[in-house]
Amino acid sequence: MRSAPNLALPTRKCDQPLREIRKREGEAIRSQPQANCQDAPAWVLRSLKSSDFQEYPDVGVREKLFRQFFRLKLLDSIARWLIFKSRPTDFSHPHTLQGNMTSHHAFKIHLTLFLVLSLFTANAFAQENVYESTDPAIGFNLVSYVHGDPDELLNYNTAIAEMASVNANHVNLVVFRKVLASGKFDLNSGPSLSTILKASSKAKSLGLKVTITPIFETESESGWRGAWNPTGTTRRNFRIAYARNLAALAKIAALSNADKLNIGSEMVAFVNEPINRRYMWGLINLSKRFFKGEIGYNANWDNFQSTAVEKILWAHPSITTMSVSMYPYHRLASVEEADQSHVNPQEFAENVKTRWRSMITDELLAYAKTRKKGLGMPLEIGEFGAVPFNRSAATPADFQPSEELDVAEQEAVIMGLIRSVDQMCTEIPEVTIWQWGIGDVSDRFGLNPFHDSPQQATALEITDFMQHCVEVELP
Repeated sequence: MRSAPNLALPTRKCDQPLREIRKREGEAIRSQPQANCQDAPAWVLRSLKSSDFQEYPDVGVREKLFRQFFRLKLLDSIARWLIFKSRPTDFSHPHTLQGNMTSHHAFKIHLTLFLVLSLFTANAFAQENVYESTDPAIGFNLVSYVHGDPDELLNYNTAIAEMASVNANHVNLVVFRKVLASGKFDLNSGPSLSTILKASSKAKSLGLKVTITPIFETESESGWRGAWNPTGTTRRNFRIAYARNLAALAKIAALSNADKLNIGSEMVAFVNEPINRRYMWGLINLSKRFFKGEIGYNANWDNFQSTAVEKILWAHPSITTMSVSMYPYHRLASVEEADQSHVNPQEFAENVKTRWRSMITDELLAYAKTRKKGLGMPLEIGEFGAVPFNRSAATPADFQPSEELDVAEQEAVIMGLIRSVDQMCTEIPEVTIWQWGIGDVSDRFGLNPFHDSPQQATALEITDFMQHCVEVELP
């Protein structure tokens, strides 16, 4: 098992000059000014051959460097050709090329090179294996199902400090409550409101963006909130309890200067029920009474296009971002494909990534662009995750889809989504992973790189990506 990273970790920009990059075979690397990680290799690449990259240990980095190398060589060839074609046709003067090249010729060369560079460098460093400023910002959900833990606040503060240390952009404080058969809330469930207030303030002090989201489970057969649609007295009790809980969270969001408050998440059956439409609007207005920040809702992956969600939530002027919880069943892989993923894991991971991209581009983004009377809405992936077991790609929401441990399949699901939205920060400002893991190391969805667990390798893969700045060594 790989060791957990040190808490003192670099940011997305290279914070070390190139002269400090480690030496290879005892040869010092030439001095070079500090540079952005996406620009640093250029001066080195021009002096290399394509064969120099074949033994580079990191496959992702090797692919990135080879593409940069190819583009630089191509641009150099174009520049030489342009200079040759732009020289005067009169060669009678011995210094024709140097002495008779007019400023007009030079201007033509520079203008053409500018256009070529604009074309070829727009995506020159847009590599899916490197976390760049044009990628969606990565954050984590943080949830605890425990009540009355004496170390509750310590666990929250530790988790938040860990997230900040690995360059997380934001945290979604997910506040859990248990709903009784009567529709009332079990007040002895989930973290205390005091802890949420202090955790939100702590996250803000460390520079993290903060969202607060209420969720619940029920005593019904499935237990999932998406299937909850009570009637009669149970519905009345639930409405009162839910509104009180949301009002308390809205006050906490205001007091802690949080950035966003979701009024709910994955409430599929409840939101789709026409009788609850006015109640949902009332929740938005209730939240706005106490909290002046952004108001949102996190829709389920198979319900974000429903008529009810559109009319109640996306069309509401106070909701400006479309957030979707993504656990698509049998869309990333079939059960048969998941069972055979070990045969060719790289091909399997590429297929999962391609299906993520198709789903996000052709369905989510296509739909988001038509909202708000054609003006469009930004899309956020409010929740996505998987467990380190076989078939997690087929049924990613399952706590244990099989008995067979398969960390590579978990990585394919999570890193597949991250790589599929490469360079999409304008359309998709944020993606939020489920979840960091707090206190309970047995949580199979917990992706805390500081916890010794079966999924630690996946957690380290994610945090390595979030900090990855390419360092180039001379051969």
